[in-house]
Amino acid sequence: MHSQPTTHSKKQLPRASKPAAGTPMSMPPYPRTTRAAEICLMVIIGMVPFHAFLTVWGASFGLNYTALRLWSLVPLFLLALFAAYWCWRDRALRQWLTRSYLMRLVAVYAFLMLVLGARGLVMGTVSLSAFCLGLYLNLRFLALFVAVVMLMRYARSHQERWLRPVFVTATIVAAFAVLQYLVLPVDFLGHFGYGTATIEPFETINNNSEYIRVASTLRGANPLGAYMLVIITLIVAVWRRLKPRLPWGILLAFCLGALAFTFSRSAWLGLAVSVLFVLAVQFRPWRYRRRATLVIVALIGMLGAAYAVFGNNQFVQNMLYHTDDSSTVAVSSNDQRTSALRQGLSDVLHEPLGRGVGSAGPASMHNTEATDRLAENYFLQIGQEIGWFGLFALFALFMAVGFQLWQQRRDPFALGLLGAFIGLFIVNMLSHAWTDDTLAYIWWGLAGIVIGQRVWRRSSDGE
Repeated sequence: MHSQPTTHSKKQLPRASKPAAGTPMSMPPYPRTTRAAEICLMVIIGMVPFHAFLTVWGASFGLNYTALRLWSLVPLFLLALFAAYWCWRDRALRQWLTRSYLMRLVAVYAFLMLVLGARGLVMGTVSLSAFCLGLYLNLRFLALFVAVVMLMRYARSHQERWLRPVFVTATIVAAFAVLQYLVLPVDFLGHFGYGTATIEPFETINNNSEYIRVASTLRGANPLGAYMLVIITLIVAVWRRLKPRLPWGILLAFCLGALAFTFSRSAWLGLAVSVLFVLAVQFRPWRYRRRATLVIVALIGMLGAAYAVFGNNQFVQNMLYHTDDSSTVAVSSNDQRTSALRQGLSDVLHEPLGRGVGSAGPASMHNTEATDRLAENYFLQIGQEIGWFGLFALFALFMAVGFQLWQQRRDPFALGLLGAFIGLFIVNMLSHAWTDDTLAYIWWGLAGIVIGQRVWRRSSDGE
């Protein structure tokens, strides 16, 4: 992957070391469906960061809010149709799908989701609407991932083509987040239909209006923090190959500012782990490791000293603990999260088969057969829904995806995605991050591109 020299200030992405995987010469390229599928994928990764903003704004014109929230299902459904068509026409593709351990794990997880999830319908613990919504939220990113991997068999595009809209939209989202915190009125988004009936125009820390959390064009502050984690980690991973660096440095500064203003502690922690992982893999010589160790020790020392000096400051307490000594809130967000985690863990331990898809997580808020259950942990949510077997299958699937990316760690984009994946594991231990539209589609779409290009490049090279 090499950067081309430039004499102008236009941002340039590093090019892939090899062209994107194409179809073997003896294989029909299916140009029409491939082109249509590429457009669908471009719409998803280019528009999904504005998903919440567009749906709320559209609802302000009298359109159905619930229907608008499902707009991303249309291009995803079309991608799935194209994938089914390729399976029907391409015998080699069908053979690969049955032999790939990664695709087998996806199939096993989806099967458990359907069977154990439907158990809740039979037992009467889940309503039909919650069940359908739960299936959609739990399986949509895997459907996108599989379809994109299959698309890469026929697509001939460089990675640059797919990453450019990701970074362009991230620039807009991050810049607006910074403006939202520093310049714009806190209720600015109220002009676009934000409110109690849709999404609040801003969030606060423990209902204290003096401490605002920004969400930009996403659904909330925590989803924005997780999204910024992915973008920042990717920039760090490819930093040495970016030319010119000034515009990328500006984008990185905006993203860091947006992340800071979310006050999402899980995203901060996840980003620290992601970046440290990427740097540890990239700087392999011992002399760099020693320098990195000294830098880490120095940073820890500086943070410890800063905490000792400012630990009792009201702003620092709200930033780190989301509460302070003068707080009058009866139950803090920390207490609510701790209670939810304990209840979720208890549910998983005592219900090895779960209560069915839609009985936990965001989908449970639409469950008319029982009260909602928000464990503040994506993995506990899956355990609450489909039990131990489903949770084990999910971990096996995630490990397989991580291993595929680890095998490509010399590719900075693959390494960046793997680093972000590790950081997002931490984020999902403290939230339901994978149910967010932006995060699910962006990360799994890019992962499908990187893994798919490797799969079909090796196939066409006869490896």
